[in-house]
Amino acid sequence: MSLRLLVPLFALLLYACGGGGNVGGEDRGIVLKLSEVSQGPYSRLILRISGKDFEPLTYSKEGPLQPGQRVVFNVSVPQGSERLIEAILYDKDGKPVYYAYVVLDLTPDAHVVLELKPTGGSAEVFEGFSDQMVKIGGRVFVLSEDLYSTNWQLDANTRDLLPGAYLAYITPKGVFYAPVGERLVVESLYTLNLQDAPADVELFGSVEGPAQGNLTASSSRVASDKRVALVGFGDGLYYAVGSSLEQPISLSGPTCRSGSEPDCGKVRVSVQGFGLDATQMLATYKGITFPVGRPDGFLLLDLLDYSVRLERFIESESCNVYVSVFAELPKPLPVEHSVSISPIPLAMDPPFQNLRAYSKGFSATYECRVSRREFLTFPKEGESVRVEALLDDQWVGTTIQNPSSVREFKMHPFRIKDVSLSLARDYLLFEFSTNQRPKSCSLELFSANYYAHVSKIPPHRTYLKLSKLSDRFFETIPCYRLTCFWEEGHARKERCPTAPN
Repeated sequence: MSLRLLVPLFALLLYACGGGGNVGGEDRGIVLKLSEVSQGPYSRLILRISGKDFEPLTYSKEGPLQPGQRVVFNVSVPQGSERLIEAILYDKDGKPVYYAYVVLDLTPDAHVVLELKPTGGSAEVFEGFSDQMVKIGGRVFVLSEDLYSTNWQLDANTRDLLPGAYLAYITPKGVFYAPVGERLVVESLYTLNLQDAPADVELFGSVEGPAQGNLTASSSRVASDKRVALVGFGDGLYYAVGSSLEQPISLSGPTCRSGSEPDCGKVRVSVQGFGLDATQMLATYKGITFPVGRPDGFLLLDLLDYSVRLERFIESESCNVYVSVFAELPKPLPVEHSVSISPIPLAMDPPFQNLRAYSKGFSATYECRVSRREFLTFPKEGESVRVEALLDDQWVGTTIQNPSSVREFKMHPFRIKDVSLSLARDYLLFEFSTNQRPKSCSLELFSANYYAHVSKIPPHRTYLKLSKLSDRFFETIPCYRLTCFWEEGHARKERCPTAPN
């Protein structure tokens, strides 16, 4: 087997040097010649070869290593698919100053070029709140592309060393990954100290669920100034809008029992065109949207923006169809408001039985017992429409840019194929395949106690070995949601492990 690795800073040449007898690999020599124009001396040179089916093989040469020097390794090179080869060069102070990696199928005639790059850079970390993203501090892990080997740690938002392909950041919610050079956006969890909540109240807003026990809100449902919005439905409406997480929170109310309270509003909504009913009032506070009652009685506060949900459920022998349209209301709120609805019909090939069509202003869900091609959409003027159909045991979707001019369309043929998860002592192995190489994929893993999100998986990768970066790492096989993207659209597959009988 002859395998050459070439890098701008130094050259690596693998050649047969006798012996052998290794299962899945052969003994090889690696000769490295440090560039004569590079800055030295260097304290250490590390070569690492990784694969799905074996632990990373790491080889090291200690310095001092001088520019122009030849460095020789004797290594075992496992042949096979999707091998990750990395090289890290350290300066005289023990800091990694150059890094290179490549992913390839190792064959006897493989020829490899590594582009060695300086490791300096900034790892920017942002927390995603409901109204904006905010830079945060903390520790960032620098990982290999398979997410298994940890190469370095640094402080967020400071210029430091990035000898790796991915960044990882841990929050109380879980771990978040993003490629080096891209913005790392994370979510955290916040505890709400809710005091003296009435019994049998169901909360919406920053938290959804019973108003009892320990309440936890994700940062995507909390404003950047650490304020929350809660509305509770029980014997009347209860609310705490704009309350700070740093103080105990008490619910005001009840209101909208009689309909004449000063914090209870009314609006008459009439709908022309497609037969929809105004069923629910929605309010938005700093990007958090939540229900606040019905048009004939809802929570009325000056700091809220309002919209009305228009709904219709159609049940027939062939299909159940649910349509929901959201109409924004002006400020100040009028006594009466009229909405005109004009659906746009579309037809899809192949036929479907389960379909979702949606945009910012509407959603339509079809659950059919027979296959059909036609469905209705309700976009605002100029809005695109996203369409997802359940095909081949996954949600396959595309975007219709100008639905009024597209009467029918053909859904793309790209699919996620096999997916498997297995849990080892110190990592989780996630494997998948597609019928056509995607532009990229994203992955969510989640259980009751932990969450992991990989924002972007490169197109050549078909597995990840997510190492155990936290003591709260998955103890059992988690649920997954894998989404892959092509120019023509996306495919999404999601599953939870089957509970044992």
